[in-house]
Amino acid sequence: MPKPYSHSQLSTYENCPYQFKLVYIDKIERAEENVEAFMGTSVHDALEKLYRDLMVSKTNTIDELLAYFEEQWKKNWHDDIVIVREEYTQDNYRETGRRCIANYYRRHQPFDQDITVGLEERLRIPVDEEEKYVLSGFVDRISKTSDERFAIHDYKTSHSLPPQEKVDMDRQLSLYQIGVQHKWPSAREVDLIWHYVAMDVDMVSKRSKEHLQTIKKEVIGLIEEIEGATDFEPNKSALCNWCGFQDLCPLWKHPMKVGQMKLNEYLEDDGVQLVNKYMNAVTKRKVLQEKIAKLEEGDIAKLKEALFAYAKKEGAQVVQGSDYRLNLKTYENYKFPSKRDEEKEFGELLELIKKSPIWDQVATLDTWALSDLLKEGKLDKKLKEKILAYAALVEEKRIYPSKADN
Repeated sequence: MPKPYSHSQLSTYENCPYQFKLVYIDKIERAEENVEAFMGTSVHDALEKLYRDLMVSKTNTIDELLAYFEEQWKKNWHDDIVIVREEYTQDNYRETGRRCIANYYRRHQPFDQDITVGLEERLRIPVDEEEKYVLSGFVDRISKTSDERFAIHDYKTSHSLPPQEKVDMDRQLSLYQIGVQHKWPSAREVDLIWHYVAMDVDMVSKRSKEHLQTIKKEVIGLIEEIEGATDFEPNKSALCNWCGFQDLCPLWKHPMKVGQMKLNEYLEDDGVQLVNKYMNAVTKRKVLQEKIAKLEEGDIAKLKEALFAYAKKEGAQVVQGSDYRLNLKTYENYKFPSKRDEEKEFGELLELIKKSPIWDQVATLDTWALSDLLKEGKLDKKLKEKILAYAALVEEKRIYPSKADN
């Protein structure tokens, strides 16, 4: 497992354990880069130059900084950069990068509000006293205005402005503060600043000691989950559109493969043919089931009523036919609220029975929920061992159809 960890690694695992495995365990690299990431790096490089030069008393003009940005853009652009949104061009993104730099320059000049103490500063971030778990992170810029007041600056080039509560809960900024205060114990006050340069907005946040302790516990728990993981299942989300590993992912590799085929090759693919045959069979079964259901609700229900009416009129319990004899019985049972259709009443009844002496007589064992608890590792070790004595791990095969464009 990778040590030390980074916020990026933890976030990758949370977003998609399978991508985490490919990148950080299998060490698979891809030359492909998306244009948003390239633009962000280009803007970061220009702002790093701005402050690095300021540290030796050189102030770049806005024209000099933009010229540097253009030079680096042309130098570093390569054919593997992917533009997912086909309606936009490289020029659109380059112009957006220029606007980000100009916005920041105008807002913060003459750049004498503070003293820069670190650029692309690597921080060591211990999250437990024994330093068994240590994270590493690079901060865009660290500054201070006095011996006790520091600021952490992070540049954002996205066009999505988060609510303040998201900034106040952001884990990455919290970890950066832990790292800064570990490196500079005199930093009693730390401002956490996200510079949304595309929208010319600065968002400032602070962290309490209690919040930082909570973050440490959560990070330790997440690292322990990662290090104890045996299955790294892929997670389908909107982030899949920007993933460079779709050709390796079990959720995407076959759709990607056939998506690049010509029509005749596509229709001859074994997988495509099996899916088509399977869904045709499922559709036929569904049609038959619907016909049977209508028959049960219609003709059979009417015949059932007629039989009971006839038996009542004749005073009979058994009615004879050509090949079958029917024994008709009437029972009285109570009908209770259902969990699906009458959730409120069902919940009230459940609580009532739970508190009564008859709970043990009417409660049932939900083996599906029990299986989930075992798989998720949420049971006490001793209890788990006792339960496993009654369990057999079997492989079940199920198919969940969905539309091909999902």
